[in-house]
Amino acid sequence: LVGSEMCIGASGKGSDLAGRRDGFVEITCSDPKCFKSWSAADLARVVDMLGAAGTRHNAGEMSKAMLHQLEQATGLNCNPVGLIADVSLRQYVDPIAVMTYDWVHNMLQDGTFTAEAHLFLKSCGPLGVTRAAIHRFLKDDGWHFPDFAKGKAKQLHRVFDVHRVSATQPDKIRCSCAEMLGLYGLLRHFFETRVGDRPEVRAEHTAFKAACHVMDLILQAKRCLARPAEAAVQLEAAVGAQLRLHIAAYGTEHIKPKHHWLLDVPAQMQRDGCVLDAFIIERTHLTVKGIAEHVKNTHDFERAVMRGVTTLAFQSAATATNGDSLLGKVAALPGYPNVQVADKMKIFTLQLAIDDVILRGESAGIVIACACEDGVLFVIVETMVRITRMSHHATACKPTGVHEVWLASEVEHSIAWYGRPDGSWVVIRT
Repeated sequence: LVGSEMCIGASGKGSDLAGRRDGFVEITCSDPKCFKSWSAADLARVVDMLGAAGTRHNAGEMSKAMLHQLEQATGLNCNPVGLIADVSLRQYVDPIAVMTYDWVHNMLQDGTFTAEAHLFLKSCGPLGVTRAAIHRFLKDDGWHFPDFAKGKAKQLHRVFDVHRVSATQPDKIRCSCAEMLGLYGLLRHFFETRVGDRPEVRAEHTAFKAACHVMDLILQAKRCLARPAEAAVQLEAAVGAQLRLHIAAYGTEHIKPKHHWLLDVPAQMQRDGCVLDAFIIERTHLTVKGIAEHVKNTHDFERAVMRGVTTLAFQSAATATNGDSLLGKVAALPGYPNVQVADKMKIFTLQLAIDDVILRGESAGIVIACACEDGVLFVIVETMVRITRMSHHATACKPTGVHEVWLASEVEHSIAWYGRPDGSWVVIRT
């Protein structure tokens, strides 16, 4: 049984359980068909068994080491006051049915993609590719980013600053989930253009690109650029392939439970009809922290903080807008009474602004204005013509001076872009 995985049929890496029990495999197995979920009754029996073991430990009848072994074998911690130990709750809630493994933490928080990135970077060391080289690459003043993300994107080079290097694990990439999400496309571009298909690291590069492909599929489904059901089928194959390619490149030394938990994400997408993750609640604690830091009267501390949080929530709700719309100063377009224009707009998961480089299929364009006609949002762009393909995910394009109107619901952001001396732009896409 794997970590906190509610799954029968997988044993911890390097354990001998898989060899001793029929139907069990190691967590290095990449075939989801080998795994079978527990029922709610199975989970209840294990939780109650652990509770009884905890009682015996507290009474001095079981050693701490033995209790720890039981926890490792079941993949659960002994917690008598935990939700799944609440007997009265079991008749109302099936924990197995509602369990969701967060792809963000599985991939980006010291996760599978983070590991793949730092292992590949380490593999490229003999080729002269270093953290310092990536730092210089990301810090280049020539980079341009979408308006909504440029503040944070301009700081991504700090992930590879010498001050981020761990004293105990100097090869490890230390960053937040949001930083790694912003980095992955840029790192892929760096490796595709600076390393390419070098035979010395071909297996490692293939594994890294497979991890990027997994990220692409999840983000396409999350942004509704692909149907979740269809993306889930592709994702299941991609996650299994990435695990196999990782093992081919590095062996099983770096496999962690998160590699296995990621195999549950496609089924979750099928179940939910969308991609659920922790980003929506990940940093809400900062709101409370920001208010609590200014409360000096600790006699009535909790009530004062809650008042502040509630007031802020009401203020935010009063100014919030619902649905797709133009943003900022909105003006009528001269000669077109039914058309309004603005510098920015929000539409579903996108926020667009003038000077952003956006994509519509294989085409790229520079946003000239955002427009709305009879409730339908459009983007006025200066089109770009492709000169050459730089890599699988980057093309060199040149502005044409021709303006077109694109339906906003059909466009997406480019990750980043930079200019070249000949007046062309290198546009990076997912």
